[in-house]
Amino acid sequence: MPFDALTWWTQDRPPATYGGANRSCVHGRALVSLQSVRSGLRQTPHAVLAACSAEDQAVPMLDPLARGLSADVETVISAQVRAIAIAPAGGGYHPTHSRLLELLEHVTDQGAVSCVYVVLPEPLPERGRLEVSGPESFDELLRHFPQIHFHFGGMLHAYEGLFRLMHRSALLTTNLAGALGKPRLLDAVLERADEEGLGQRLYFASGFPNLDPTSALEQLLGHNVWRRGRGLPPLPSTLLRGIAERGNPVDYEPGTDTGRMGSGPNA
Repeated sequence: MPFDALTWWTQDRPPATYGGANRSCVHGRALVSLQSVRSGLRQTPHAVLAACSAEDQAVPMLDPLARGLSADVETVISAQVRAIAIAPAGGGYHPTHSRLLELLEHVTDQGAVSCVYVVLPEPLPERGRLEVSGPESFDELLRHFPQIHFHFGGMLHAYEGLFRLMHRSALLTTNLAGALGKPRLLDAVLERADEEGLGQRLYFASGFPNLDPTSALEQLLGHNVWRRGRGLPPLPSTLLRGIAERGNPVDYEPGTDTGRMGSGPNA
């Protein structure tokens, strides 16, 4: 059963609204909180951990510029959180900011964090920075932490640059949030990923509330119908179904198709 690799906790769509009556279409979902001291957004790790069910993956966002950073880091470490999120464009800081580097060193050395979500909120917060919204701006960060699994979300508008990064690091994955709902972009992403042998590192994600999980799954699994209507040959069904069934990206291991069902502790 599918796992929704990226959903947002927004002011107008709290966690309880996810999926509505169709929540059962997915096994679980990753819930990413929002933090940006520059834009006045503050959702604590404690809050997102409390909001997640046993099937869900809490992904608290940490802002290296936040005054409450020490308390947030302590929560992440004490709760044995496996994944955190960062959003340099949303938070208005550079991916190689010294405080971010110190933060990542701390939570990976002292805690259980093995996966870092790199996300681009949609829409971008009022005081966000577009100049650090592209994948290329993360090249130095990835080289600084070659042992960390980075999972990118919401950045497939720049899929060519993202795929170049993926070829440089086996510990980089991405999800389809932001591409599902945009069939031309989705088609370009899927076709290029198949050509370049990157299909096993793509994960299903609705990007809720931007798209509900049922519609997102229908668009992914039915994408060959869209191609057929335009006279295009079908993409491999194994590619589409593999993405839908891949599971929790936090369980990713290079060279494998892990995480199809079980996902371990979801803290």
